[in-house]
Amino acid sequence: MCIRDRYMGISRQSKLKSSVFARFITTTDKRIDIIYSDINDIHFNLAFEEFLFEKETLRNPTLLLWRNDKTVVIGRHQNPWKECHLQAMEKDHVKLSRRRTGGGAVYHDLGNSCFSFLIPTVGDAFPLVCKEANNKILVDSLKSLGIDAVAAGRNDITVEGRKVSGSAYQVSLGRRDGTNRKALHHGTMLRDLDQSAALKYLNPNKAKLKSKGVDSVVARIRNLKELKPDITHELLCERIADEFKKYYADHEVFQKKVNYSELSTNSVINQIFEELRSYNWLYGTTPEFSNQIETRFDWGVIDLNVKVEQNRIVDAKVYSDCLFPDFISKMNEILQGGTITYDKQGIDKLREELIVAHLNHAQVVPMIEQFSTWAKSAL
Repeated sequence: MCIRDRYMGISRQSKLKSSVFARFITTTDKRIDIIYSDINDIHFNLAFEEFLFEKETLRNPTLLLWRNDKTVVIGRHQNPWKECHLQAMEKDHVKLSRRRTGGGAVYHDLGNSCFSFLIPTVGDAFPLVCKEANNKILVDSLKSLGIDAVAAGRNDITVEGRKVSGSAYQVSLGRRDGTNRKALHHGTMLRDLDQSAALKYLNPNKAKLKSKGVDSVVARIRNLKELKPDITHELLCERIADEFKKYYADHEVFQKKVNYSELSTNSVINQIFEELRSYNWLYGTTPEFSNQIETRFDWGVIDLNVKVEQNRIVDAKVYSDCLFPDFISKMNEILQGGTITYDKQGIDKLREELIVAHLNHAQVVPMIEQFSTWAKSAL
């Protein structure tokens, strides 16, 4: 095998300008590409991955190795209000990200090592037949470190029955003539994950929340560092890359490092990046759901029932034994108007409208303040 390790990270501005729109992967047959990302921003890493998969002409098997700082990543059809503790995430500056692929909610930090296999298929093979090959590469990389791992279930890798890796898939069936078929298989290796953070930010206790989204499976997880204390991100990536090379032993190898300075000048990547971090993608694509929350104040019980579509309250009913019925009626009127979003900004808007409506009722204003403070913490 002829291996040429080409690390092409660009640092000087003159080089950067000449390669802004250069290809990141090769197009000559019988080659494989291995790309290492130095970026820790989940939205930018996913934007680069999507660019490679959707915008580049994927000719050869490609491996992308990366990791992210503190982030909760949900599947394409999941409900962030059900899967995440959004208030805690906001307080601790933990990002929210929504994948294009399916699967459940996971917590990322720098103790995770992430992989993406971007594999073109030829002939009559179905794109996902490469999943077994990818899992073999991952399992063999762990075995090379003395870790006896096995592929288990639909998308996990386990050690002694405990999960050390999870993944998700996306396939493209290509053109009508059968060309350009490909598969994306991406996931994480739990190397030294902050498990207490995962418990803090995932799956809050909202037993009354009903959703048409996909529930995340709370699985027993295990850090690889428990099994090999000296494991690092760099060592794990090196072993995955080595097994990728072994699997495609008759291919020439091209390796590349990318950084933010290089990728941020690519207008297509930036466009995908802006979409993936947009409010509409993160929250507006949430499936329809309903929620019921209840509390008691000194001035009465509040039983709030809402129906939410695309992050907007489309129907609501507030029940209460409050002695100011006009206050409750006005709240119902505003909530049923379709202008209130299901977030802190929406509750702030509701608060402002209620205060304007009750400027001549000094007794009600403190009640509005109490309600809005509670609602922002309870939703």
